[in-house]
Amino acid sequence: MANILFTKKFLANLTAIIRTFWWQGVQKDQNKKPIHYRSWDACCKPKKEGGLGIRKLELVNKGMLINTAWRFIHEPETMVAKIIKAKYFPNASLWTASAHIPKSTFWSSILSIRHHLETHVTIQFIDGNTSIWNQPWSPFWKEMHDRLNLEQTDYEIPSTVSDLWLPNSKMWDENKIITLFGQQSMDALVQVPIIVGQGPDIICWKLTPNGLCSSKSAYNMLAREEAARHPPPNTPLQVIQILRHVWKDKLIQPRVKTFAWRLLRLALGTGKRLHRIIHRIDEKCSRCGMVEDDNHLFFECSFARATWFASVLGLRTSNLPSSTSGLHVQIATLLQQGVPHVTAGIIFSIMWCLWKARNDHRFNNVHWTTSRILFEATAIDNSLAAAMEEPLPIHDYDNQGQDNNLSNVSVQIQDGPKIFCDASVCVQQSAANQTGIGIFILTTPSHSLCSASFFQVRILQAMEPLQAEANALLMGAKLAKALNLQRANLITDNEVLAKSARTASAGHSPGHWSLRPFLAEFADVTQGITCSIIKISRQNNKVADRLAKMARQASIPSPCLFSCNALSHNLHCPVRHALVNFQWGSFAPISLTCL
Repeated sequence: MANILFTKKFLANLTAIIRTFWWQGVQKDQNKKPIHYRSWDACCKPKKEGGLGIRKLELVNKGMLINTAWRFIHEPETMVAKIIKAKYFPNASLWTASAHIPKSTFWSSILSIRHHLETHVTIQFIDGNTSIWNQPWSPFWKEMHDRLNLEQTDYEIPSTVSDLWLPNSKMWDENKIITLFGQQSMDALVQVPIIVGQGPDIICWKLTPNGLCSSKSAYNMLAREEAARHPPPNTPLQVIQILRHVWKDKLIQPRVKTFAWRLLRLALGTGKRLHRIIHRIDEKCSRCGMVEDDNHLFFECSFARATWFASVLGLRTSNLPSSTSGLHVQIATLLQQGVPHVTAGIIFSIMWCLWKARNDHRFNNVHWTTSRILFEATAIDNSLAAAMEEPLPIHDYDNQGQDNNLSNVSVQIQDGPKIFCDASVCVQQSAANQTGIGIFILTTPSHSLCSASFFQVRILQAMEPLQAEANALLMGAKLAKALNLQRANLITDNEVLAKSARTASAGHSPGHWSLRPFLAEFADVTQGITCSIIKISRQNNKVADRLAKMARQASIPSPCLFSCNALSHNLHCPVRHALVNFQWGSFAPISLTCL
């Protein structure tokens, strides 16, 4: 499936086999088609959305092909990639390879999914060796030929991204870009970060933290796009909540979990439900002669009422609320009663045994007693718990030391100023104040007078929360350098960011690919400073969090508001003096207060 895009007819035949097996199982001499109580789309929804998490073969096929195409791009030096390039696009790239040439089934399949790959990749610039004509380096890369001004004679036509930089620097040559491609192109490029350091440009898959494409992430992307085009019917929220609880419970047997899904999704073959499809099937209960629906079978039948009353719940089913759209209301009521030893496992195990007893009585004329049902339900519920009673070995990792792959950045808190960093992001795209940064610097001099500095800073562009947190940490490092601090404790409440900033190779193995430019600049800024990166809880970072929220909501003054009330600073404020020539760049200072 990773090499050929199969036809829809072939995949439909395979799906039919899987669907039949799911609803019918393996039965000898059974040639009749089973009844499909729920659509296949409902079964293929993720478990957290009320489905079974079964993967659609068509999307699996495309996802594996996307991963194959990704390997050609990410590993161009492999033998297969070289052969494909030499045969199909010797003078171009995979992105611009022509689709109007004789081609194999494999290459035709790759071309059919190329647009998915193109939409979800980005290129991070380090040396700027990316071609501007045949690689997706910007949102308008396909329009580069149309935007090129051929009438100008001031500049040579560039070939790579580095040709658009100022000589011997990593800054965009604004005059050159505007002359060659226009002001609109310049406005878009000025927002693109350039990574400090040396090395080839890095292509990243946007949908995974490590920036590498996988079949799983490609499948999830295709599933989301399909759900957006064809929204599935809504499932009651209470049903989804109960199912999430059932799927997460490791003590419930898989067969009971599957039964719980069929019960809550109205996919059990009760008499009433089958009678609507096949009229010759009797809709009456085989025990009491009443119409057999879900509510009657599990709670209203005299046999079911006796079983629940004799169980550990001691339940009188007449006290349960009634519902005509399923049993989720009754089950939610049982779970919310807080009775000791009453779990979702024992509730669904009893209902599972009631279902088996009903089938034996209806089809095999075998009569179960209430004691047998309760004994089997208890055994089913306790079977996995008994197997997991043996304690797992617990190793003490606290004294094994930290990761050896660390630079001048440590984990333990050390003597020196503590710099608390946080960011606040508005999720509403239409909001004017999108991103705010709060920095709280706390120092404790030897004369016991405690001084603190409070910074409110705005970022002049919208960004994702993780990137905003990275900018906050970067601003804290820049302030530490401007204040000539030899030691500093940089404190954040983001664990991914803290782990990434501690590693020596942050530019190549960040916790998330979008952190790479920030961490490269962070490593450059903190040279000469002994830093300790500390991760604390959000509860303990309240001061910086409040500063960030205030910065996001405030207007940008000119000049920055400054107030120094620190007794240790006397008449001369070292913080204000250190920031006289501070290069704020894309940051906009709002206020600075010293206490």
